[in-house]
Amino acid sequence: MRILRPFGLALAVALGCSTAAPAQQPAPEPIAEAPPFGVAGVEILAERDVPQACFTFTRPLEKSSPTDYAAQVEVEPPVRVTAIARGATLCLEGLSHGAGYGVTLKQGLPGADGAVLGEPARHEVAVPDRKPVLAFRGAGYVLPQVGAEGLPLRTVNVARARLQVLRIEDRSLVEQIYYGRISQALTELDVGGIVERSGTQVWQGEMAIGERRNQAVVTPFPVEAVIGASGGALKPGVYLAVAGNADREGESWEAKATQWFVVSDLGLTTFAGRTGCWCSPAA
Repeated sequence: MRILRPFGLALAVALGCSTAAPAQQPAPEPIAEAPPFGVAGVEILAERDVPQACFTFTRPLEKSSPTDYAAQVEVEPPVRVTAIARGATLCLEGLSHGAGYGVTLKQGLPGADGAVLGEPARHEVAVPDRKPVLAFRGAGYVLPQVGAEGLPLRTVNVARARLQVLRIEDRSLVEQIYYGRISQALTELDVGGIVERSGTQVWQGEMAIGERRNQAVVTPFPVEAVIGASGGALKPGVYLAVAGNADREGESWEAKATQWFVVSDLGLTTFAGRTGCWCSPAA
């Protein structure tokens, strides 16, 4: 046996056989059970004209049959709410900014695949006031030289706006386009750079806003009238209006409400006759 044992080991190695014990397979991991149906989180969407309180559940809500989820909710103090179900989220509309509520999701509120809320779930919900916001209506605007009504400025919770109007020099337009500033909101640093290198400030002042708490207000900024009142005039060219909150000192890197606009002295002269209409540009 002492002679055959080494021979047997050598034979096993030569044949590529392993003498080690076979490795044990890892045990399969147990399948995790689905969490019980309930509320996983609450989110308040206050920066909307109509605020929402949204409840996210651990499982999707019932979709296979129509469900009146508003009847599954009790709100104190009592208000009429609209319930909107999307996936695993239930959002309530009808709450007011700057108010607090006690919201109870009733026992039996249905989820998908027969899941129901096992017990009432009460949540204290506070809807904050909206943050002060200023914005012009769009990226570009064309004002005629005569009869301009103004630039529409949209605000929320702002009582006074601080405004600047800059005129961009013609030779500097290529630079503004190259750096992507056209049609973009600018910071105070950007505005200062334009005044120093490529434009002139033609007006600066403040404008009162008809504030309605937590509601969007659109106020025309009568740019031609205010510049005319200060002894200036809107000459044809490219301009920039910048607006900020006069009751708050913002940081120099914060983007301001910005409106690029063009004042034009071009027009059309039209003639109507029996055979048609003729148009010709006029300046």
